[in-house]
Amino acid sequence: MGNSIAEQFVILSLNPEKGRVSIDNIHFRYSLTGALLMDYLEREEFKVENKRVVWSFTMTGDAIHDMLAELQ
Repeated sequence: MGNSIAEQFVILSLNPEKGRVSIDNIHFRYSLTGALLMDYLEREEFKVENKRVVWSFTMTGDAIHDMLAELQ
């Protein structure tokens, strides 16, 4: 199985010489949030119906994902 969109984003953000993220902190946070939302949308974890977001999170074993599922 390939990497998720968020994992690919982090890999592409790393500077190969220094091993650190080469993007500004604020830009990195917003972009990573967008990548996570794209992952959840791809897995059909939420939908947009009648201009509202409808969540359908389930427990998957991923720490961040499970934390969001508990908040639902």
